[in-house]
Amino acid sequence: MVTVTINQALHLPYLGIFERMAKSDVFVFLDDVQFVKNDFYNRNRIKTEQGWQWITVPVKYRFPQIQNEVEIDNMKNWREKNWRSIESSYEQAPFFSEYKDSFRDVYQEQKNIISDYNVDLTLYLAEKLGIKAKLVRSSELGVPKGIGATERLVEICKLFGATTYFSGKGGHNYLKEDKFSEANMQVIYQDFQHPTYPQLYGDFIPGLSIIDLLFNIGPKSIDFIV
Repeated sequence: MVTVTINQALHLPYLGIFERMAKSDVFVFLDDVQFVKNDFYNRNRIKTEQGWQWITVPVKYRFPQIQNEVEIDNMKNWREKNWRSIESSYEQAPFFSEYKDSFRDVYQEQKNIISDYNVDLTLYLAEKLGIKAKLVRSSELGVPKGIGATERLVEICKLFGATTYFSGKGGHNYLKEDKFSEANMQVIYQDFQHPTYPQLYGDFIPGLSIIDLLFNIGPKSIDFIV
């Protein structure tokens, strides 16, 4: 039995992405699909003393570029600015000091492509969470693009001998389940129930980047996800 899940390469994703990753044998970064501006491809949210705040990586985007073509705008001093926001927001978190140096090294990498940067950050976070799934990029698999969205997911799953495709909740709106059935695969949909955990700064805010959980809970973070 092999479970595969597939998702775009997002920036410092929220907890639900890591739940799918932790419950799968293979996680595929769908890094060769169209980039969506003002989405989670190049930004996510952290919690500050004033409430939640966007952490954004500036990009040089020209429609209709795909994600692994979109360049980071490194002419702007965003790394230091974002790091100051992260550090000032989490320096009092119980486990920030444990991850601070290693996370900063990855966060301040001089990457030029947003998908490369997102994948590197997610690999780091998956390792710290203790996730064992195989993590690969769709752009490295050689699956043709000139086919339907569902058909492409099926072809990716076939490469890993999948028996189950673990879809995000939104898959209900577009997946053709019969295509998976024809390939002897079942489709299951995520039903993620966001956990509540100790946070800084008052009332709990759900849906933040996974770093909020990691810096507050540390090595036991995975227990709140699965």
